[in-house]
Amino acid sequence: MMTTNIADQPLAATLDKADPQSNLRLHMRAIGAQSKVLGKVDTLVRDVVTGHLSALTIRHGLWGDKVTSIPANRVKWVNPNSVVLDFSRAAFQRIPAVRGR
Repeated sequence: MMTTNIADQPLAATLDKADPQSNLRLHMRAIGAQSKVLGKVDTLVRDVVTGHLSALTIRHGLWGDKVTSIPANRVKWVNPNSVVLDFSRAAFQRIPAVRGR
């Protein structure tokens, strides 16, 4: 039987197991599949009753003029300075923008 010491695992992988949204902050880079930058975290939307993260909005576009809402269950993991989403760049661009500037 093979066991691994949790101290030997990368920090991001350890955080992902506990709570993938635990270190989410505003203005973090949002990264999609194949490590493509999608934009930056603009807002964090929390459930009023539970306080759990329900969605986040990503500001993107050439001048940061588009904002797209993403459900929290599409967050794969959070690194110290970026959030990785379960979207390719093409799939992300097909989601309608919530608002522009």
